[in-house]
Amino acid sequence: MACRWKSVVFCASVLCAVGTAANSTANYSVRIPNVKSVGGAAIVAFEVDIAAGAVQSISNIPIGWYITIDNNASWQTRIKANSQLGSASLTPQALSKCEIVVRKNEFGDLKFQVTGTVSSTKDYREERQVHLSMGDFSVTPLR
Repeated sequence: MACRWKSVVFCASVLCAVGTAANSTANYSVRIPNVKSVGGAAIVAFEVDIAAGAVQSISNIPIGWYITIDNNASWQTRIKANSQLGSASLTPQALSKCEIVVRKNEFGDLKFQVTGTVSSTKDYREERQVHLSMGDFSVTPLR
């Protein structure tokens, strides 16, 4: 009988911990608002890495873009996106309209952070990469 009681206490404490973790999640809108184009270079790819978060949705991605999302179970998410045709490339203004809705879930030492890379080109032969830190993203809570 004592073993059964310990199992109930253990299960109750696990459920309380899971409930607490679930209550700490929140959804955020993530955008790349201020990428500078060098001499009219076209944006042909971007990559976004999210720590302590998972992608819920992406909107305003133009036709002609290929996107992969790896919502890893460890809450380390990666988005890779690139244009399939030169005519589908983006301006910085068009990229700033793309919105990623992210569920933030910090736990333990894992803190929410967004980083990434944007690739642009002038001639579609050579690409220039701009590395993005947390400060380069617009991250706003959703209600």
